[in-house]
Amino acid sequence: MLILQPILLLCFSKTQYQSKNYVFYKLDTLNNSLKLVHQIKDTLKKDYRTFNNPNPNLKIDLTSNEHATYLITTASDGRTKDATPKIISIENYFNFINETTIWNIVFYGIIFFLLLINLYQWSIYKQKIYFYYIFYILSTVLVYLGIEGYLFNLRIKQIIIDHFIFVSVKLWALSLIIYTSKFLEIKIVNPRYYKFIKIVLFIVLGSTLLYQFAFYDSSIQHLHYFENILSSLW
Repeated sequence: MLILQPILLLCFSKTQYQSKNYVFYKLDTLNNSLKLVHQIKDTLKKDYRTFNNPNPNLKIDLTSNEHATYLITTASDGRTKDATPKIISIENYFNFINETTIWNIVFYGIIFFLLLINLYQWSIYKQKIYFYYIFYILSTVLVYLGIEGYLFNLRIKQIIIDHFIFVSVKLWALSLIIYTSKFLEIKIVNPRYYKFIKIVLFIVLGSTLLYQFAFYDSSIQHLHYFENILSSLW
């Protein structure tokens, strides 16, 4: 529980894969009951944010000298999350958002620059290894956009975004391993090991993809546990 002062903003550290898995209640001291701070129309999106930003946030308005008690609840279906709240002023919040935006521009700018370099080299040398690296760069961007929460701004249902993220993760793993295999020329150095790699890729990525869509409504929560382990193995 938190005691809040006027003109404050409550925000969370970014939650991996999902930035909307928290609910805010205000304690009504007259009848000792909890009331939602914000009512939302589309409960499927579970969007309680005041500002449409990937970083979870909630603006709390208090009158002068007013004190109030708030209860924050969070839930997880297996995804990694950091739900540590902190209270900051609106001015500091927007300063933080601006700083994050600048670093994101630098980060995605570098990725875009690398993409252009590889497209140029691919057009000159016509070697497939550049295609695999381009594929790796693009799938990496898709994974970051999903994990960082930017896809939530498209007003797409949460479950669709979750499935998109996991497809992107599989594309990322596939492109990364194929590119590495081509770069190290494993097919030439050790053909049997190269064949083993392809079999593992086919079985693991294929089976998880089939499971993901065969159990469309319930597979996401289990995939979060599995993919967290699997990603370290890749």
